[in-house]
Amino acid sequence: GKSALVNALVGEECTASGRQRPTTTRPVLIVHPETDLRLLGLPLDAFEIRHVPSPVLRDLVLLDCPDPDTNEAETAGSNLALLHGLLPWCDVLLYVSTQQKYRSARVTNELVQAATGCRLVFVQTNADLDTDIRDDWKRQLAPHYAVPEIFFVDSVRALKEQQQGQTLTGEFARLRDLLMAELAAGRRSQIQIGRAHV
Repeated sequence: GKSALVNALVGEECTASGRQRPTTTRPVLIVHPETDLRLLGLPLDAFEIRHVPSPVLRDLVLLDCPDPDTNEAETAGSNLALLHGLLPWCDVLLYVSTQQKYRSARVTNELVQAATGCRLVFVQTNADLDTDIRDDWKRQLAPHYAVPEIFFVDSVRALKEQQQGQTLTGEFARLRDLLMAELAAGRRSQIQIGRAHV
C-alpha cells in the first residue's frame, strides 16, 4: 500500500505498486514539470525522476523511498542504507505500515534514525482489507513517541475517487488536507516528503 499511497496523493499512477516485496527498489522523485530541480539541493543522479502535472505537486515534492524488508541488514547498497541516506533530505516522513508489519521491532529502530529533523506522520494502509490496529500501534510506540494521530487509509479508493472527479472522503482526505494546508502553509515553500515502510 506504500506506492499506492503516493499514487493517491498525486492523483494518478506514477509509481509501481504491488504486493511483491520490495516493490520500490530505486528512489523515485516525483515533481511537477515546472519545479526547478536545481533548487531542491538533492543528488539528482540518485533518483528516477517522474514529472507529473498534478496540482498537489506545486506545493509538495514526493520521494518514494526504497522498501527495506523487516529482516534486512543495513549493508552498503542495501535498501535500508539507501533509505537512511535519503532521510536528511526529507522535511516530512510518512511512516507507512500495515496490519501485518507494525509490531516489528524494526519500527522503533527505524524511527530513532528517522525522527531527527523530520516531522513524522503515521499511516496505516489497506483500510479496504485490514483490521484497524491504530490503538495498539500507538501503545507500541508510546514508550518512545507521542503519536497524536495515525491515519487509516484506503489509497486505491482515494485514487479512484480522484480519477472519477469525486470529492475525496475518509481518512485519506484528512491526511491530504494535513499535508496541503497545515504543512505547506506553515513552511511556505515546497515540502519534500519521504515515504518509508516496514
